[in-house]
Amino acid sequence: MCILICLASLYIEGAVGYVDIPSSHVKTYSFQLDGKPPLTLVSGARMHDYNSASNPMGRVVLGHEWDMGKTRVDLSLRHESWIGTGKDRGTNSAWVSVRYFPFK
Repeated sequence: MCILICLASLYIEGAVGYVDIPSSHVKTYSFQLDGKPPLTLVSGARMHDYNSASNPMGRVVLGHEWDMGKTRVDLSLRHESWIGTGKDRGTNSAWVSVRYFPFK
């Protein structure tokens, strides 16, 4: 009986999503006035480091799920970021997933 209850909750899931990541195309502009040291300006630089990580990580999701018996379809908007650092602004994404319960 316990095996049947455990198998009823077993699922296979596939998902596809779009993650909004700001551009990392950096342009530099240099100029020098007569008798002055050169000045370099940078545009397109990120104001935070995506590789800066400090646990824990957090996720906020707003979504809707349709239950169709053995299959569930989920549409969600997500924001994920490292909570333990002030250098991470996180990523925003939109996801569609299908979850199949073969033993339900």
